[in-house]
Amino acid sequence: MRKTALSSLEFNESKETAIKYEPKSIRINLSDIEVNKDSFELNIIEVKGQTVAVSNEVLSKFLEHVGISKKLKSSFTENPNVIADIVNVLNSLKRKSCDLELKLLISHENEVIDMTKNDKGRMSNKNFFAVAESIVNKYGLDVIESNVQNNGVSEICLLNPKSVAILGLDEEIHKFGIRLTNKLSDTEINNFAYRLVCTNGNTILDEFSRFALGSVAPSEIERLFTHIQRMRMNGFIPTEFELLVKKAQNTTASLTEVENGIKSIISKIKMPLGMIKEETDIFISKFINTHFTQYMIRKQELLAKGFDIEKLSPSQKSYIKCESSSFGRITVWDLVNKLTFFGSNDNGNNFNQPQSLQIEGGKLLSIGSAKNKNGFDLADEKILFLGL
Repeated sequence: MRKTALSSLEFNESKETAIKYEPKSIRINLSDIEVNKDSFELNIIEVKGQTVAVSNEVLSKFLEHVGISKKLKSSFTENPNVIADIVNVLNSLKRKSCDLELKLLISHENEVIDMTKNDKGRMSNKNFFAVAESIVNKYGLDVIESNVQNNGVSEICLLNPKSVAILGLDEEIHKFGIRLTNKLSDTEINNFAYRLVCTNGNTILDEFSRFALGSVAPSEIERLFTHIQRMRMNGFIPTEFELLVKKAQNTTASLTEVENGIKSIISKIKMPLGMIKEETDIFISKFINTHFTQYMIRKQELLAKGFDIEKLSPSQKSYIKCESSSFGRITVWDLVNKLTFFGSNDNGNNFNQPQSLQIEGGKLLSIGSAKNKNGFDLADEKILFLGL
């Protein structure tokens, strides 16, 4: 995560890339689509007789519209001719009952990357960046990050330059702002928290801040700016943020919460090329030992007591503290900062889409909200009687 705002040149370069990668859209009917014997091996479909490449997700969406589940699709490995005929017959039957209108999004590389039956409020990348510039100029925010994916999905993080000491602690100095995301299907905004100590970015998904366009009508754009004005009146600080941080700091993470965090991080790591399974296992083990020492020690301590956590279910492990006698504990706040650290302090060489870990951290923190029925696994020390 950058410590300084993007320059005008950097922002404009990002905008030009986003405009270049802007997906095209066309409207078709479900009946315009057919599959052939190569569709499931090569990821292709025929649209009005023309062969086009599609993503796995789009192919699965088409099959679901026809009436074939993802689970059934996974078995399409034999008799491709027969399978294609069955799918086309099902589509023909579907057409007779109701010919569904669909919107296809096509990447700059001419691959169909999205298929939807409902129009949502997604503005073009050109307008998306124009809105961001308008917000920056109106509220004096800094552009701290701008990311564009090859499919045209764009994210911009805007920060209020004012620093806030959360809970009055010097180690918890934050800045707050907005994360704008132009997805394939819609445009949305959320609060964004930036922890200065470790330069961690954290997208907080609270009910107050989250907003998605319902359309691109002028009235809806006006509603977006009204919503941002309301966020500004709160200093762009997420609802109950200090209470959430305090609760997360005072709650020991469960083994399940820690394992879920570890899985999220590991799933984003770019493994070195050419690794065999044994080498990958060693790489992952070293990573966990280095960054989650308390978790590894806790596993050993429990094993010495006769509890092999590898044989326990996630539900059972949600009642067990991640706290070792020799290395201390991992709190929920520690875990949030682990996720956001790896999501914020990577130049793209070690992780795939690291920004998603910022969102994971925000989701974990927001679970502690009073409005969330689930809450942290070990909030209020509900299971002290287990003695584990």
